[in-house]
Amino acid sequence: MACTSESTVQLNISVRGLAEAQSRSGGLAGTYYGGVDGLAGIRTHQRYFEMLAADERVSQLATEQSLSESYISEDTRLLVKGRADAWFYSGDDLVLAEVKSFRGDAARLPRGGEAVHWDQAKLYAYMLLILTGNEKLVIELTYVSAETDETIILKKDADFASLESFFHTTCRSFVESTRSLRRYLAARNDANKAAAFAYDSLRKGQKALMRRVMDSMLSTGILLANAPTGIGKTIATLYPALKAQANGKIDRIFYLTHTTSTRLVAADALADLRAAGFLVRAITLYAKESLCLEPDLFCDLKRCPYAVEYYDRVPEALSALYRLQAINPDNLLPVAKKHRVCPFELSLDVSMWCDIIIADYNYCFDPRVRLQRHFGDEHEVMALLVDEAHNLPARAREMYSARIRFSDLTNVYTLLKSNEQAPPCEGQPSLQAIVDIAAEQLIAWHNRLAAVAASLAEPAESGPRGFTLLDPQITASDMAGTETFVATRRLPDHLLHVLSRVYRALGLVVESFPDWEHKMPLLHLWFDLAFFLRIGLTQFNDTYLLTLNRENGGDWLLSLQCLDASEPMCRSVADGIARVYFSATLSPLTFFLPQLSLPQDDVETLMLPSPFAGKNRLVLASDVCSIRYKDRQESLPLVTELIRTAVSRRTGNYLVFAPSFAYLKMLRARIESSSWPADWDLMFQTPGMSNPARAGFLNRFNTYGAKTLVAFAVIGSLFNEGVDLTGSRLIGVVVVGTGLPGISPERTLMGEYYQHRLGDGFRFAYVYPGFNRVLQAAGRLIRSETDRGFILLIDDRYKRDDYRQLLPEEWQTRHVGGAADIAAHIDEFWAD
Repeated sequence: MACTSESTVQLNISVRGLAEAQSRSGGLAGTYYGGVDGLAGIRTHQRYFEMLAADERVSQLATEQSLSESYISEDTRLLVKGRADAWFYSGDDLVLAEVKSFRGDAARLPRGGEAVHWDQAKLYAYMLLILTGNEKLVIELTYVSAETDETIILKKDADFASLESFFHTTCRSFVESTRSLRRYLAARNDANKAAAFAYDSLRKGQKALMRRVMDSMLSTGILLANAPTGIGKTIATLYPALKAQANGKIDRIFYLTHTTSTRLVAADALADLRAAGFLVRAITLYAKESLCLEPDLFCDLKRCPYAVEYYDRVPEALSALYRLQAINPDNLLPVAKKHRVCPFELSLDVSMWCDIIIADYNYCFDPRVRLQRHFGDEHEVMALLVDEAHNLPARAREMYSARIRFSDLTNVYTLLKSNEQAPPCEGQPSLQAIVDIAAEQLIAWHNRLAAVAASLAEPAESGPRGFTLLDPQITASDMAGTETFVATRRLPDHLLHVLSRVYRALGLVVESFPDWEHKMPLLHLWFDLAFFLRIGLTQFNDTYLLTLNRENGGDWLLSLQCLDASEPMCRSVADGIARVYFSATLSPLTFFLPQLSLPQDDVETLMLPSPFAGKNRLVLASDVCSIRYKDRQESLPLVTELIRTAVSRRTGNYLVFAPSFAYLKMLRARIESSSWPADWDLMFQTPGMSNPARAGFLNRFNTYGAKTLVAFAVIGSLFNEGVDLTGSRLIGVVVVGTGLPGISPERTLMGEYYQHRLGDGFRFAYVYPGFNRVLQAAGRLIRSETDRGFILLIDDRYKRDDYRQLLPEEWQTRHVGGAADIAAHIDEFWAD
């Protein structure tokens, strides 16, 4: 949306968005003929297009035709855009085909078709008549089964005059309903063009970052920026993006983050910009579970009182939110309660009229929860500001991995077979048969997987093992594993065939008993199966493994494990979207560029130095200890001595990072058995720390100066990121080891993949991710221009050339020996 002149506002809307805005009514519970995800829908459409192309009665077939038309009122130009599924000639008749895919029984399709689908078709039909110059056509609303290709075609004749009247009436109604919003857009653009930066001065590096972000906004380009702590990267990315938006270059801004704390930082930065004169409507999106007002009825759309009449009630709720500039759960939930609407759906609906959306990565990149209403509209120009982008590659691998738990299979089987919990079906043997078939399919598949799991503990000479039991063509040489883990790069066709049968059987239960009170576990498994099949059928390639492993709790997990999500993640973001990936630890670039699928020729990079004085930070790397797994027990006494020496030079608060919880346990035992000063406070992170326990751990740092506090944590866990211990709250950080992730079969196989792809597998699987943890841990120390303190790295690998090259140049790392050497350097630092 952009202001095109002083008196006219341009609005862009998709055909689907316009039809839905004017036609939807009733509740959120749709009919049970849906459930087709994006890729399955695309494939269904493609098969239908192939059928049309083969039909001798069809001529001049065009598919995915881009169409647009404007509606102009006295102060608004509404541009309606979209892609019509297909149009063609059948004899002398021009035909517009609007295609919708469905699952399940065709008898469940709405009689006469969905009203909103007809409205979409009529909008496209009007545009098509303008394109072709015809006076009339035939509209075909076509429903195609994603499972069987069964096709139901509903037809209506339409002429230009009636379609023109419908288009203008629909657009006029929409424009009238958005009059206050259009006034807001004009006022926003005027205010944000004139508004100044939020602060009196710029920090070192901030101007360079803002300039490069603006370049990306104007060119819809890609920027990868390494911006150390203290530059003020949050506001340095938001400010130019808002300026570009005010000048019509960007329609909407997504600020994507990894954690809740960084979302709060972004919201605070926007508050500062508003105080400086900016007019910004922003929403912070939260997970559905955290917003649910009826957790006992979670997403039971036919029973939840906040869902049953959602579309009838939501206009008033939206009107209440339009008056706010910062929308978050604190003000969203009261509005949702007052108007009796689902708060999560309300947050998504109001996001369509927000300038900035602050959200987790998954709302953009995760194929299961991606906001299609935003990212499915290729006509909207968006900007993605991706904060803490060093976390995105690992998160993306999780997003594109699919899993099925054995416990879910057995739980659903028990529900289906339980007399007390079985769906009511007296006098309906066919429905009971549906339940029995689903239960039989489920337990049969569970037993086959259980046999695979049990075989892993058998000796190789005892017979077929692992996935060979599912597919004899998978031999021992195709698999790697242990007694609790097996993996293969081959995906048995039989596996997907059997899972499809289980999926369809459970789907029949879902369709036959939509009101079953115990359906939620079944639905969760059904959705997991759907995603597993989707990944298996559409994504599985050399970047995937099929794995079966036992978790610590004893449950077995069947997975399609993604080793590299760079390509699907890149495909999920359309061309023409400005992207800024930024973090304090996007180093080395050779690691992150391929992880984000960003070829060096297509991306701009910016490596900024720390804005803080180098004299305030001392970095030492002690090379007298080996922290390799085989040497840890032997080197532990010396490591303990080095830590004690470092933290004894000045009274204060210190944070020590250990390589693992197992090592931390050993370290704690050694410390407690030695003669550390009795007046020192020692604090140790424990596995599975709750949020209150984590807060208590950090609150201990608020007391400083009177006595020494030494806190021990595990690198890469709760305290590696999102911890700001400014001033004297923290004056020293010790990192034991190089941060290497624990050796595991999955990560070793990832290394093999990167060895084949990039020729440096161990570094991509272990060294680079490990050193990024070190950078994050070290980054806890200097958080402001007045902070002072030291960083001590303990591991003999830091003296190797490959690790020396990873150490930031601005650290000016001093390579030292044992305790005496460390003491001398730290004493000199504190004396300065």
